[in-house]
Amino acid sequence: LFLDLSRNALVKFPSEIQGLTCLTHLNLEYNFITFIPSFLIHLTELTWFDISNNWIVAISPLLEVHWQAMPMKWLDLTSNLFP
Repeated sequence: LFLDLSRNALVKFPSEIQGLTCLTHLNLEYNFITFIPSFLIHLTELTWFDISNNWIVAISPLLEVHWQAMPMKWLDLTSNLFP
């Protein structure tokens, strides 16, 4: 399942995504999202995630711990506001 929500002026990570357990590709580039929530670890099929060109300043600590265990093959966090 592919979901492209790029260039939608989103200011937060859409919580509805957490129910899409068969999601494999998620594109959230060019929005205004500031935080990546921990529920992303439950998307066990997610292999491609682009959240570049947002305003990310933080990632859930739980997600940071479990990031390595995810099946992610492509992750793009470029052009964000990391401190």
